Amino acid sequence: LRENEERLRETSRIAKVGGWEIDFEGNTLAWTEEIFRNYELEGKTPPSVADSILFYHEEDRDRVKQAVADAVAHGENFDFEARLVTAKGNLRWVRAIGSVLYRDGNPVGVRGMQQDITDRKLAEEAQERLQIQLGQAQKLDSIGRLAGGVAHDFNNMLGVILGHAEMALQSIDEDHPLRSDIRGIMHAAEHSAE
Repeated sequence: LRENEERLRETSRIAKVGGWEIDFEGNTLAWTEEIFRNYELEGKTPPSVADSILFYHEEDRDRVKQAVADAVAHGENFDFEARLVTAKGNLRWVRAIGSVLYRDGNPVGVRGMQQDITDRKLAEEAQERLQIQLGQAQKLDSIGRLAGGVAHDFNNMLGVILGHAEMALQSIDEDHPLRSDIRGIMHAAEHSAE
């Protein structure tokens, strides 16, 4: 039994999974060692039920309370992810899964597990940031290709303009009044090509 308990403790530590139970009649809370580690609390006595909810991030508290209340009201299991602010002020993500305990058909408590999923959440956030960066890089690549294509087409058109302007200059006399206009066209086309 001791070996199995030690194996279970070690497995819980590795998986960052702990167990907890709330007794409605006594309004008491019981935690396993791993829950204390998740909350970064010293000692062996968990906080009160009311104080334990305060460890959840203020934006997540109502959702956590509602998940448990819905489970009790409907006799369903619950499964949610939420943020904790530990006793040392660190932000952690946890997943909690639980079910309602009944005696004679009446709910008398809630029991469940909680797993620290911070590493997974950080990896998901990093992946999301990389995905956004990839999307931006792909947009820039597309813009670069478009600009390159436009520049290539523009250069081709300037080549046509310069070619026709040169042919026009060769076909008119040196003293023709349009000669300076054609030179202006050639100068503007050369400047645009540069």
